[in-house]
Amino acid sequence: MRELVVHQLLARAAELFPTAQIVDPEGSVSYAEAWLRALKLANALEERGLEAGAVVGVLSVNTRHFFELHFALSLLGAVIHPLNFRLPQEQIVQSIEQAGDRWLFAWQGFAPLAEALRSKVKELIWLGETPYEVSSEALIARARPNPPQAAERVRETDDYTILHTTGTTGRPKAMRYRHRDLLLASLSILHHLALHPGGAHADRRDVFMPLIPFFHIHAWGAAFFVPYLGAKLVLSGREGPEGQLALIEREGVSWASMVPTQLQMLLEARGETPLPLKVLTGGSPLPRGLAQRAWRQGVRYSLIYGGSDQLATAISALPESFNPESEEAAEELATWVF
Repeated sequence: MRELVVHQLLARAAELFPTAQIVDPEGSVSYAEAWLRALKLANALEERGLEAGAVVGVLSVNTRHFFELHFALSLLGAVIHPLNFRLPQEQIVQSIEQAGDRWLFAWQGFAPLAEALRSKVKELIWLGETPYEVSSEALIARARPNPPQAAERVRETDDYTILHTTGTTGRPKAMRYRHRDLLLASLSILHHLALHPGGAHADRRDVFMPLIPFFHIHAWGAAFFVPYLGAKLVLSGREGPEGQLALIEREGVSWASMVPTQLQMLLEARGETPLPLKVLTGGSPLPRGLAQRAWRQGVRYSLIYGGSDQLATAISALPESFNPESEEAAEELATWVF
């Protein structure tokens, strides 16, 4: 990579790991295919007038189309603004107005909300294959696969993303991050997980499934550190716990990120069947009972913590042998699971 610019990450993955897959419930693409699609989408958007510095809101669950959009917008020097679809509509509107979104990409599962937001932006484009008038798939189908003119002018010190806090301490607050800020933070998460033999130890041979939505620090950096590794990436789309478990089984997922509530729902859907999975969890305390149940069913985990303004780069280094049910662990557990 010449500079720490987001789209160069996918270009690198396409060159070094061309056949590795990005999978969601609707299908799959290789890194090489995803790069060509990102180039085409960037070209199509440039022709429609999307300029460097324009802020683009994205209202979507985690899909391969959303993944590709990360890199298409980087090629144009645009600023991606993943929207927290779990917020009340009034706070989503406030987020759009505060960030200055002029374009909006929306997954069709959020069609009623997207239509309600249409008046707030210059243009609404639907993600994926949809029956709506303008979609990313239709734009890709008729575009050229060469780099857009804007790509060479993008620098690592340019703004790449606007993220909002989740509103746990008042109204959501906006933060801007440059390309290099976000990539260095994301890769620091990966390097910590790769260097330390903890429960969520990461390896290129793993199959990754971030259940953290892209609106939350781009799935805790997984949108960037997984293609950096060249590993298989599985995105869960709209699937609930049962569908997520089916994806884990079908795609051989070995590593996942999620908040404790998601972990609890997965275990409840799993019943008493073991779930041999490496999990990075955080966002709220991990209750002792859940920590013990997960351990009994084969889940091994590390904890990540820190606010969005810190890019959540603090991670526990619990040894792989750590057993939350052991007598020796009781005192330590009391310090971090309550």
